[in-house]
Amino acid sequence: MDKFSYLLQRYIDQVATPQELEEFFNLVQSKQYDHLLDHELSEALQAELQIPSEMDEKLMMDKIYSGKIREKIQPRLFSNTDARKRPVWRIIAAAAAVSGILFYGWLFFRKSGASEGVVADSQGFSNSPQTKSMAKYSDTQLVKLPDGSTVLLNQGSELSYSPADFGAENREVWLNGEGFFDVKHDAAKPFRVKTGKFLTTVLGTAFNIRSFSNESEIKVTVTRGKVKVGDDHKTYEMLAPDEQLVVNTNTSDFVKTSIKAETVTEWKDKFLVMDNVTMHEAIQMMSQKFGVKFTLQNKALTDCHITATFFNNEELDHVLQVISAVNQLSYSVEPGGDIILTGGEQCK
Repeated sequence: MDKFSYLLQRYIDQVATPQELEEFFNLVQSKQYDHLLDHELSEALQAELQIPSEMDEKLMMDKIYSGKIREKIQPRLFSNTDARKRPVWRIIAAAAAVSGILFYGWLFFRKSGASEGVVADSQGFSNSPQTKSMAKYSDTQLVKLPDGSTVLLNQGSELSYSPADFGAENREVWLNGEGFFDVKHDAAKPFRVKTGKFLTTVLGTAFNIRSFSNESEIKVTVTRGKVKVGDDHKTYEMLAPDEQLVVNTNTSDFVKTSIKAETVTEWKDKFLVMDNVTMHEAIQMMSQKFGVKFTLQNKALTDCHITATFFNNEELDHVLQVISAVNQLSYSVEPGGDIILTGGEQCK
């Protein structure tokens, strides 16, 4: 898989970094990869780069959610063609056309002049700074923050932070939705999660927050360490492992209870998460999940690291495409079902 196809796959999976998104859309805009796309798909992608710079934000967002590109392309995804016989780039290109919302999001970031990521809107982030460049992540993905902390986002969730401010005096992020936080300890710089007017503060711990803007409750559940929950004026409670605080967002009333944290974080089990694992560990995870034996011929890649997040119902073909692209591997299936990984570039 070449660089363009790899970046396109990352974009579709919503796991691309801001730098990867910028590189991908610059390649699209260069038109040098048009020959890899169906003519109609190429025109559709190029057309989205022509949004007038003077278009106001409301008009732009209306256009983003109009779904016109979906209506145009989606019927083509359900042909009788055997997907396994189609070139990888053609499958990826069709899927990319359906993922029009992400494409518009990148355009809004580029035209607004943000340098570090998509500018976060205020919906669901009532206390977030509106004048600063924000790194923003949405939907299902594993987010690695600059301090080494990680956040696993559930579906329909959003996380944002200011790259310029994060780690200066504290570590502050904004969440709308549900996320599992594994925070790296730093006694000098507290880690703060803002959910509307409410604030969760930790030094180093693991906890789950559920705070959707269309729900009237915020739930904070601790799996490791201690967590302080409150607002800008007072602290409600300190939570220890296997404790949960439920806060009514309308009245600010709250209830603290004991609970098995693992029951709250069961949603994480629907993901296959490779968090900075070695290729050897990634192969073990895939072998256990899919019941298939893998052989990595290039032993020099054994200790290369990879970070990726997949739904548990992802097909093996798709997982292999992403894993192989990281180190430019190729793979083949033996008659007995074993998978051989060949080639690859030495990791740095």
